[in-house]
Amino acid sequence: MSAASCANCGTRRGDGEFCSGCGQRNRHGMLRARELTSDVFEQVMEWRLPWPRTMIDLCWRPGAVALDYVEGRRARYVNPVKYCFVIVAVAMAASALLQSQRSGDSAGDAYIVDLPGNVLALLAVPVQVAVLRLAFWRSARTATEIAVLGLYVTAQTILIFQLVFSPTLGRLLDSLGGELLMTVTGSTLVGLVLAIGALAVREFFGARLPFAVGAAIASYLVSAATVFALHTLLAYGQGPMP
Repeated sequence: MSAASCANCGTRRGDGEFCSGCGQRNRHGMLRARELTSDVFEQVMEWRLPWPRTMIDLCWRPGAVALDYVEGRRARYVNPVKYCFVIVAVAMAASALLQSQRSGDSAGDAYIVDLPGNVLALLAVPVQVAVLRLAFWRSARTATEIAVLGLYVTAQTILIFQLVFSPTLGRLLDSLGGELLMTVTGSTLVGLVLAIGALAVREFFGARLPFAVGAAIASYLVSAATVFALHTLLAYGQGPMP
């Protein structure tokens, strides 16, 4: 390998600090301890910083996050497919971990998020995309670009429900106000999710607020009906429990 070529991919080196082919930093000579620790720091920052930024920004500017990603400003955010699947995987791991607490803990059972519903929510993303594509048929946004919005919002919805309806918070709400407080919390949460969806649609498509609210509600209703139908078919296919 020529000294004028990148040691990682073989691309001819330029005058820049990074390789134009693979993005690796151009370095010369022997590996030193400072460079080794610097590599670790850079990789940790690269992988971890986008996660809190993505989670926080999706709470108050979800449509802008999706729009930034679609328009090429992607380094600051986690890939929407990766974000969505990791959130679902974390929900699956949390649910599996809590299975051991279910025996003799009937109060905790009521607040464990329905895991199949989380998984089926991913299958409802194409339905949301279809509804929004139909609602904004004059928009130049492609189905793939709308899918970025759908994946981000779906993942954030799963994350919010997973956090709010955790066993610990469920027991706390039950001790404070029982079913009434849980009902109020659930209604407030549904309103919050709808608000996030409407805000996302408004920012992403540049739509007026009333139309954005209507499109968001329509996409949620159709996708929720799809999840319910799939969940019912799945339960029917499993047959009665022995």
